[in-house]
Amino acid sequence: MLQALTARRRELSERDDGFSLIELIVAMVIIAIILVFLIGAQLSAMRTVSDARKREQATAFANEAMEQMRAIPWAVLAGGLDTNFNSGGSNNTSSDTPDVSGTTLQVDGQSRQIRTSTHVFASTDPTVTLDPLWTPIFVTTDGSNVQTRTDPSVAGTVFTVKAYVLEPTVLDSSIVSLAAVVEWLDTRGHWQQTVMWSEAFRGDACNSAQESVQPYLTGCEAYYSSESSSGTYSSSVDAEVVDPLTTTHSRTNLLYPTSNIFYSLFVKSASTSSILESQQVTNTTAYLQYGSSSVDDNVDSTQVGDMGWLNGGTAYQLSASNDVVSPTPADPSAVTVSSTDVLESERSLTASGALVSFRAMSDKGRSGSLDAAMTTGCLAGIPADSGCSVAKLTNNSTIQNGSTYLMMTVNGTDFRLSRRLSESSPNVDQAWTARFPTAPASTGGLGCAATTDSGCVSAGASRTSADISVGKVLSGNWTRIVGGVPDPASSAAHDGLFEVTGTPGQCSDYTESVLAERGVSQPNATPQASRCGTLSWWTGDGPNSGYSSVSFDENTDLSDLATQSIEPVMWTSGIYTVSATGGFTISAAHPSGTSSDPTCVLEACTGTIDGGTISIVVTYTITDGVTTYNVTSTTVLGGMRASATYLEPSDA
Repeated sequence: MLQALTARRRELSERDDGFSLIELIVAMVIIAIILVFLIGAQLSAMRTVSDARKREQATAFANEAMEQMRAIPWAVLAGGLDTNFNSGGSNNTSSDTPDVSGTTLQVDGQSRQIRTSTHVFASTDPTVTLDPLWTPIFVTTDGSNVQTRTDPSVAGTVFTVKAYVLEPTVLDSSIVSLAAVVEWLDTRGHWQQTVMWSEAFRGDACNSAQESVQPYLTGCEAYYSSESSSGTYSSSVDAEVVDPLTTTHSRTNLLYPTSNIFYSLFVKSASTSSILESQQVTNTTAYLQYGSSSVDDNVDSTQVGDMGWLNGGTAYQLSASNDVVSPTPADPSAVTVSSTDVLESERSLTASGALVSFRAMSDKGRSGSLDAAMTTGCLAGIPADSGCSVAKLTNNSTIQNGSTYLMMTVNGTDFRLSRRLSESSPNVDQAWTARFPTAPASTGGLGCAATTDSGCVSAGASRTSADISVGKVLSGNWTRIVGGVPDPASSAAHDGLFEVTGTPGQCSDYTESVLAERGVSQPNATPQASRCGTLSWWTGDGPNSGYSSVSFDENTDLSDLATQSIEPVMWTSGIYTVSATGGFTISAAHPSGTSSDPTCVLEACTGTIDGGTISIVVTYTITDGVTTYNVTSTTVLGGMRASATYLEPSDA
């Protein structure tokens, strides 16, 4: 018994012995190694953050130096640096590699000539007294172009900020180049450098007295801008179900009565647009966007593009700029887009058990082109020195590639809800903008027929549309309703419920255009619009085999949907019945001008023209003897617009 207790005590004692000294040392070594790695990683992260903070501060100092130079009067700035800026160690302070060699600045992989002068600046305006210390870039008593800056949030870091006035990159007496160089030591003791480049432009509208006191910025430059769009042809459809007991209408999915999520289907044609802006420099861009179709689920939180419900919509653009420091070229190569560059398929909505199905396609296969330039005219009549851009679309005569259409199928029969034809008539769209700084436009239709002082800007768009057909039964005809009762012996609306065409003797196809201009000689020029077309609709009588029609121009305004309405029609097949009602509106082109200051000095003068809209709405009531289901299609031809803005420099 005693031996057993002794053995048990010895066993328990061995369990309490714990780690040996060797085991403890090994564990401490492992922990130490891990801590060393963690500390190293932490220190590295801290250095990275610190260096990033320093670089951010250096960029801020460089930008501040650039703004200080931009605030200097042009006559002072264009005189260049005082000659002592290129001597001594002030330009070589701190960095391992000197920035200046003789009169050449060598930074950021570039070598640029410094503009030097010993000119004593004085104003030609006797009422202006210049500060004698304004000659240096940074107003210091020693005439240095170097500042020493510190940032309290980056303890112990000294930033050396240097400013330079350089000869321009192009031979132009109205331009000087600017550079700001900031140097500092990073956390590893290596010199770092941030370089910022810019250009300063002389204000041509300023006289010599103003140049001595006026900063080079926008005060001496007129502001111009213009934009244009050829608009679109679009068609959409949504649906509602009618409660047989209460006759109330509620919006429902297109493929009722299935559980399909799609509540609307939308298709639009291709379009062109252009935009231009000019102050000191001119920038312009031409845009071309191909048509698209899309469906929506009536839920705001889901986006059509994100859900993959957008089909088509490929976009192209081309830009030009005369800004010598901009990466945008002055005369980029024109861009041509062919039908093979645009990928789109027909959008189909169908489901087993649905009352109807739908399909849609935009005019994906039309050829397009883009042009933008600063030294060559984009259109006939635009002078070579004018900044301009233009986007064009031409016709494709095939149904699959040239038409925009929206179709509905009921019990195997196709209904053309809306289609812009392409086989026999052209669809052509164009939008352009142009800036005329010296010479006027040499042909009509471009505006800016006269230029004085800083010039003129204009924008325009035009469109020719093939015939538009709405509400046609493709493999049959509508039935007339006589005295409120369908007449099975008569057919109706064989060309569809609505048609938009050209006007015989005036225009072979529907056409429209807009033009806006603003400038020194055109401060309040009235924007212009033109339009030519005919709209026909089924009325059951009239001289044109049951159709009435109206020819319209840019001033036509027919806004009463009830007045311009069709006579009801019906179609039947087995248990299915489709009846249709609808109407149209035409709005006039709307010019507007905005400015309370006719001189365009205190407030910019803007002229805008909206080309007017044609809207056609048709409601199809579909029943299978049990369910009453309404499908409403809306077709819109509109969106054409041009606008031009001019602001006279206040110091001119």
